Amino acid sequence: MIGSGAAPASLGSAFDTYIVDAGKLSAFIFLCSFLVSFAFIRTSAHMIRAQVSWWPGNVEVHGTHIHHMFWGILTLMISGWIAITVDPGTPGREILAVFFGVGTGLALDVFALWLDLRDVYWSKEGRKSIDAVIVA
Repeated sequence: MIGSGAAPASLGSAFDTYIVDAGKLSAFIFLCSFLVSFAFIRTSAHMIRAQVSWWPGNVEVHGTHIHHMFWGILTLMISGWIAITVDPGTPGREILAVFFGVGTGLALDVFALWLDLRDVYWSKEGRKSIDAVIVA
């Protein structure tokens, strides 16, 4: 616990003490993956809206837009299913934490859509997605 005993000598030893040795590595990896994927997809949405020429844009299959919420939910379902049906051990648990974090970031980016059941991404109500990430 932080504050008990001597202070770690370095950031690396603090990471080992408070994250790795405390059994929180998977949770830390999940958090990092979640934040990176959320930031990436938010940036991507802004780049697409601004029609930045070099940005790849939306994923479409035969003219149908495959929304990033689909990829998020699919990733959550697959990684969650693997986590509860297989005991992956290390490093499998940490790899699943990455996928679960990415899926969560992609899905929570459109949390406001879940609540309003309409596209509110660019409206005031779209702020609910940011709030959900802050609370999460």
